[in-house]
Amino acid sequence: MRGEEMLNDEPRLHEMLKAQNEHFIVDDVQVVTPGRLNGGEHWRMERLNCLSLGFDKSDCAVCLLEVESGKVYNDSFDANFDPASLTKVRELYRAPV
Repeated sequence: MRGEEMLNDEPRLHEMLKAQNEHFIVDDVQVVTPGRLNGGEHWRMERLNCLSLGFDKSDCAVCLLEVESGKVYNDSFDANFDPASLTKVRELYRAPV
């Protein structure tokens, strides 16, 4: 049986991933990003390759979203944000190959 879920944040995705078992498997994740995040004028849906969580210099949580095209988006509101500056980075999701 196949189904879809529409999740609104990274913690909920993490919960679903932890809940996987022989009857429930997450086999694909799509991310919808606004133009301010994806660099375009419109919202865009793309396949998520990897989701990581780390902490910036102010110890605020920041998510890194790597999509199928290879682009890496972040949810920081700091215009000068550098993903390499994150600490305590952990991977929450990686798409199956």
